[in-house]
Amino acid sequence: MSQSVIATSCLRTGESHDGRTMTTMDPNRRRQGGRGRRLDGGRLAQLPWTEARNPYPPMDLLSADQLEAIHLTSLRILEELGMEVMSPRAVAVLEAGGAEVDSGARTVRLDRGLVESALQSAPSSFVLTPRNPGKRVIMGGNRINFGLVAGPPNVHDCERGRRPGNYRDYCDFIRLAQHFNAIHLIGNQVCAPVDLPANSRHLDAYRANLLYSDQVYHCTAIGAGRALDGIRMMAIARGLDLERIAESPGVITIISVNSPRRFDEAMSEGLMTMAEHGQATVITPFTLMGAMAQTLTAISAGAVFMGANTYVGNAPNFMVKAMAEHLGVRMPSFFGFMVWSGLFLLPAFVLLTVIFYR
Repeated sequence: MSQSVIATSCLRTGESHDGRTMTTMDPNRRRQGGRGRRLDGGRLAQLPWTEARNPYPPMDLLSADQLEAIHLTSLRILEELGMEVMSPRAVAVLEAGGAEVDSGARTVRLDRGLVESALQSAPSSFVLTPRNPGKRVIMGGNRINFGLVAGPPNVHDCERGRRPGNYRDYCDFIRLAQHFNAIHLIGNQVCAPVDLPANSRHLDAYRANLLYSDQVYHCTAIGAGRALDGIRMMAIARGLDLERIAESPGVITIISVNSPRRFDEAMSEGLMTMAEHGQATVITPFTLMGAMAQTLTAISAGAVFMGANTYVGNAPNFMVKAMAEHLGVRMPSFFGFMVWSGLFLLPAFVLLTVIFYR
């Protein structure tokens, strides 16, 4: 049985895909004893759920010329250097669309005219509609949308302390997101339910999103199957088929680029599935920790060592130099300091590079 069929079955019945009976929380249930008595005075007062807007113009951190320079540089990189695309199907789609493909290196180069044409087809804003049309989310313009984070491996609270992510806590987070009117959409697995099988936990997460909330949610887009399951389950909840939900999207996902110029196969397949079914996709550079951690640690180590080699690159060195000279201690000159520091730091830097960053 395919995962999409299981997704349909999970959504329409009161059981999860592995046979567990699912129960809902009684909204009128109150905690007994202890702090429960003190919190029994009523619900937390809050403003009604509404679309948030930013009344202020965006800050111009860069000038128009600087933005244009970044844009032109990105076009040159795509046109001359290209992207490594690890999905054969994605490569075929790009080649059919007019891209230049080096099959051996799996490199795709995009003519700037092709890129500009694609950019012109992108809407300035779009609407995501969940099973409750009153909770629709508009992306673009001066709208501000607040959502839950995605994928934390652990959970912590004052009563039970720190613990691995689990399905019970996942459901509680979704209930909280539904309760608080400041939340507009649900992130992709707001905590990782590691107590569930890795190849099917997304189905339980999607079901909890639909059972305990009526908001837009993020799909898991690691591969086509997980993304399609999320689209199908939202379509079922709205009483739509795949053709109709493509005309009125209801889910969103994040596609992470493995490095500044590489798309892996799973991300490419997830991206194409979302696009083929008319759903929203945010593409982000996955260059913080994760896949780029080794590169970042190498850059950090190099910055620290090279900064320590001079007075200029290390503020504490300046402070020590000033204090020593104030006390009458003779200190080396700028280049003299570089000679002394280089005798100790450069061999250590080379050794660390050979051991950790080859």
